[in-house]
Amino acid sequence: MLFFIWKVNKNAIFLAAIAGGLADVGYFLFMDLGGYVKFVPGTVMTMISSLAIITSFYAYFKSRMLNSAE
Repeated sequence: MLFFIWKVNKNAIFLAAIAGGLADVGYFLFMDLGGYVKFVPGTVMTMISSLAIITSFYAYFKSRMLNSAE
């Protein structure tokens, strides 16, 4: 499924990871650590965005290994 989203484009994965990661880090620093939100919206969003970034890199490197094996 992730193959169709990224089309195995390394630049698209890195750009999305940087943009989403920096936005989430800002939210985490200023909202979560500042005490303006409770656990459910902020921390769960941080975990989900981190998982999305990790899954994207996993899919990229997995498809890269499959293509090099052929």
